[in-house]
Amino acid sequence: MHRTFGFLPILCVCAGCAAGSSGALGQTQASPECPPSDLVCAVAGIDAPIARGATLPINVSVTSEGSAAPPLSFVSANPGVFTVDVDRIHGQGPGVASLLVTTTGDLVVDFLNVFVAEAESMRLHRVGASGLETSTLPPAMQMLVGDDLTLVLAPHAGAQRLLGDVDATWNADTATVKLLDEGMPGSRRVIAASPGKTTLTAEALGITAQVELEVVP
Repeated sequence: MHRTFGFLPILCVCAGCAAGSSGALGQTQASPECPPSDLVCAVAGIDAPIARGATLPINVSVTSEGSAAPPLSFVSANPGVFTVDVDRIHGQGPGVASLLVTTTGDLVVDFLNVFVAEAESMRLHRVGASGLETSTLPPAMQMLVGDDLTLVLAPHAGAQRLLGDVDATWNADTATVKLLDEGMPGSRRVIAASPGKTTLTAEALGITAQVELEVVP
C-alpha cells in the first residue's frame, strides 16, 4: 500500500538551534542521540553516513518560533536504504534516501537526506579520563594490574567514521582481563586482572578489530 503525503507550508526562521542537521524546509533540527563520550558526534549532528546494519537513535525538534510543536513521526522514503522504528534509524543498504518528518494527517513538515554506507573496518577507541573518546588504539598496549580502560568499537569507511550503534561480540582471556558490559552499545570496560598477555577482539557487522594487551605486575 502506498501512502500519500502532503506538504505543510510554514515559513520560519531557525534561531538559537542546538547543533545538528537542519531539515530541507527549515522546520526541524535533527541530531543523533550521541554517547556522552563522543564529542565529534555531539557537536556535528548527522554529518556522516550510518553504517549498514547499525542503528542510530535520533532527536528531532521543531525550530519554528511562535508556534507550538506538533506531534511528529518519521518515515523512510526508501526502506531499502534505511527503516525507522519510532526514533531509531536502521541502516539497511548503501545509498541515500529522505527521512520525512510528518505530523497528523501525513503532512510532511520537513525532510532531510540520510546516507547509509558499508563499513570497511571496525576500530577501537579509548574513552579518556575526560570522558571523551580518543583516536584509534595502537595495535598493542600495556596495563598494570588493577588498571581499567573503557573501549568503544566504531565502524569506519576509509578514514571516515560512520554513525550508528552496533551489536558487538567481545573476547579476551578472562584470567588476564575482565570485560564489563556497562550498558553502552559497542562498548566494554576492560579491567586488568592478573599478569599475562591476551588478544582482545571485538567483532561487529562481520568485521573484527583487535588489540594486544599485556598486563604487568
